[in-house]
Amino acid sequence: MWNCDLEGAAFAGQSRLIGVAGWYENSNYANLVWDKSWKVVRHAGNRVAMGNLNQTNFSDLVPKHAVQIRPGVFSVEIASRQESLAANMPAFRVQDRHDRTLAIIYTWQDRRDLVGIEQSDQDGSRQNFGKTQHWIGNLAPIGPWFGMKLIIDTTDKRVNGYVRRAEGDSVMLNASPLPYYDHNAQGNHIFLGLASRKLKDATGNTLAMDNIRMTQLSC
Repeated sequence: MWNCDLEGAAFAGQSRLIGVAGWYENSNYANLVWDKSWKVVRHAGNRVAMGNLNQTNFSDLVPKHAVQIRPGVFSVEIASRQESLAANMPAFRVQDRHDRTLAIIYTWQDRRDLVGIEQSDQDGSRQNFGKTQHWIGNLAPIGPWFGMKLIIDTTDKRVNGYVRRAEGDSVMLNASPLPYYDHNAQGNHIFLGLASRKLKDATGNTLAMDNIRMTQLSC
């Protein structure tokens, strides 16, 4: 349905990520020059989105990208690579056009195995999944790539989370589907908020992203 082709002509040379090829630019973010922290660069033979998280804010997940889906089941996935465990939490958020959140998934700082899926207080709050659930003890260390994925059912308003290490197979986190974070979220216009929650400035506080895609699984 949508694949961010960082090898495409839109990202030739060293180019900005935000404001190019459909990426949504938050003007408040850009006015504080946080958008300039994200570039598309060649790294280890591949073109990837690279961000210096010391130059971003603490709360927003940007850049964002808007995608129109069909009612049914779709997946969102991203591969990430980090250079600091203590200073940031790689994550992505799926929202509707009114900023209501369907789901948020992220890895925890200082933990190479722990993954969280946010839930509202009425649904029992955050759900955490460690190596005893997914059996990947070294999921997100410094250096190697790892992947996170959400499969979202817009009819039943349910979510399943998955993770993988490097090029390994995806492993499901939750034994049964979780409800939308915001029960009022709806519609077929989806905004993806990608990157990381910055916790503090740190040496080597960078994040690389690649293989960003959405797939319509059923409709």
